[in-house]
Amino acid sequence: MINKLEYQLFIGKVSGLIGTEKTIELIEESKLAFKNICNVSNNDFIRKNIEDIDFSVRTYNLLKLVKIETIYDILHFRKKDFLKIRNFGNKSIVELEKILTDNNLYFEYNFTEEEKNLNSDMPKKDYSNIFYLR
Repeated sequence: MINKLEYQLFIGKVSGLIGTEKTIELIEESKLAFKNICNVSNNDFIRKNIEDIDFSVRTYNLLKLVKIETIYDILHFRKKDFLKIRNFGNKSIVELEKILTDNNLYFEYNFTEEEKNLNSDMPKKDYSNIFYLR
């Protein structure tokens, strides 16, 4: 799969060639195709169950303890929210952050309207009281 850097390099090379309408059209088509690839792959990943992710046993068990079932659930929180979970330390935060950033996601993710629509069938949860204080 193409990543953002490869895409930017490609666009830079193509746009540096010629300023013809055909080149501009090619660039716009590539931008749209890349955006669609990212949205689909991110959306598939967002919907993944935590059992399908290679978390350490500790991180997995702590996420299950507070009833986090999908990546979609994780994206609603800040790092410091996870630190409120008993025994959830910096190593687990680093692990979560790496998995998210590898997929162009981050804590407190701002869902686009398109992503909200694609994930509208995801169960609505009240996240306000799921964390255990240390």
